[in-house]
Amino acid sequence: LPSWLIKQDFVEDINDTIKQVGCFIQASRRETFSYAVGEMTFAGISVISSDIYGTQWAKELPTVKFFKNEDSEELCDLLKTYLENENNYNSLADFDTAKNIIEQKYSINNWVNQIMKIYNIKV
Repeated sequence: LPSWLIKQDFVEDINDTIKQVGCFIQASRRETFSYAVGEMTFAGISVISSDIYGTQWAKELPTVKFFKNEDSEELCDLLKTYLENENNYNSLADFDTAKNIIEQKYSINNWVNQIMKIYNIKV
């Protein structure tokens, strides 16, 4: 394995691993709602994602950058830009905005409230 690649064993708390990550790459050809994009964004990690149906909801998140599906050159360019500007790639305000959007639209509380509305239960 290349020296820069870190092979890690199972961990009890995934947050320990997430804290070591600077950027998350979500490269899928097809996917439904991408929980990984939401989780990484909420954790304060920059995301580079395939521009696919399952990630369209994340277009409003300022910390998620998109590349055309299967366009490895565009992915490489975005990753290179991230690596060259790691400390300034996204601002703290961008992370706060993204986290607030996820809390407001995709939290368990919001999901429960939406379900309760369907069943005409007062929230």
